[in-house]
Formats: sequence, C-alpha cells, structure tokens
Amino acid sequence: MQIGKDLVLFKILKRNMAKVPDYTIYKIDEIPELKKVRDKLKKEGLCNPWLRNEAWRFNRKYFLTQRQRTFKLFARGFPLGAALTALTLGIEMMIGDEHGGHGDHEEDPCKNLETHEDHGGHEKKVEEPSKK
Repeated sequence: MQIGKDLVLFKILKRNMAKVPDYTIYKIDEIPELKKVRDKLKKEGLCNPWLRNEAWRFNRKYFLTQRQRTFKLFARGFPLGAALTALTLGIEMMIGDEHGGHGDHEEDPCKNLETHEDHGGHEKKVEEPSKK
C-alpha cells in the first residue's frame, strides 16, 4: 500500500506546488533590455538561444527596474528617520539642552589675553622682543 500513500502525498504536494508558466509567454521582443542584448550579440555574429530564460526577471508586474529597486532601498526608511529627527530636535529645543556646560564664565574670555593672565590669576611675564 506504499504506492497508494505516495499517490496521495503526490496529489497533496502537486496542489500546493507553484505552477511553472509556459515558456511561450516570454518573448524577447517585448522586453527592451533583452532586445538590446540580442541586438548586440547579433552585431558580433553570436546568438544566445537561452536568452528567453532570463525574461522572467524583467517582468514589471513582479519585479522592479534597477532604478526602482535603488529608490526603494534608499527611500524605505527616510520618512521614519526624518520624523524621528524632527521629534528629537523639538524635544531638545523644549528642554533646552545645554550639552553639560563647562563651568561658569562670568568674565570675558578675551580679557585674559589682553592682560596676559593665566587662569590661576597669576601675572605672566611677557618679554618684549629686544631691539639690537
């Protein structure tokens, strides 16, 4: 009875299998990319009898063009990224993020440059260039 079980299993699997389309539905003349390849081969005196096997890749119904795939790749996360960036900037503006600060600077930072004082309040000796 193994044959009977195999037959039942085959019928179940056949019902769930993908249907292979008839090869005659693919025509090179309807696909500009393949037509270009065929014409280039013809100029060189060559022929590719298997070129039709690549026709399924150019079916616009199921597959995108190279330009569409590239756009989809880069544009896929852009709206979410832009929204999260705007949200982050809005929150930082509301909170007033000061990035940690670096201490109190009550005095003008350029004052020390004019009086030649270091940060400890000690006078620096500035030597004037000697005239010979």
